[in-house]
Amino acid sequence: NLPLDVLMAPKLLETVETMRCDAGAAVHSVSFELTETRPIEDFERVHPVIEALREAGYRLALDDVTQATPNLQELLALPFRAVKLDRSEVAGAAGDPDSVAFIREVVALAAPSRMAVIAEGVEDEPTLHAMHQLGVTHVQGYLLAHPLPPAELRPWLEAWPSNGLFPLYPV
Repeated sequence: NLPLDVLMAPKLLETVETMRCDAGAAVHSVSFELTETRPIEDFERVHPVIEALREAGYRLALDDVTQATPNLQELLALPFRAVKLDRSEVAGAAGDPDSVAFIREVVALAAPSRMAVIAEGVEDEPTLHAMHQLGVTHVQGYLLAHPLPPAELRPWLEAWPSNGLFPLYPV
């Protein structure tokens, strides 16, 4: 996670590149999520920083988007690869028309730039179905898996197509 002040730190890209290379990680395997702890006010200053990270090959997402997120249209115009819907909005899709309308709005705003829309906190099949119906492109949550230790990841991935969920909602 990158709060705005870290995102705007001088030499961020140089620092991140050094850390990534020291760790031996491939650039495409590193993702950053911008947390909205402090709203962006200067979009013209933020845009080139996000673009530079993206051009270097890093994946960037806007995290924890809710109806209360300020400047949503401007945020979604930035070159993120994904926007993550906060679990409160995802849970609200079961019975809150405002959450449903908000999720539809985010999906519509993300579509022109082919930005992925990720629903956080999917914990049951009705919520998974609702996200699919609303046009959400990806989901994460306990319905799919609980946090796994590294040794259990490969067996989980190998079992994934047969777990009954994958064929229902291809991304």
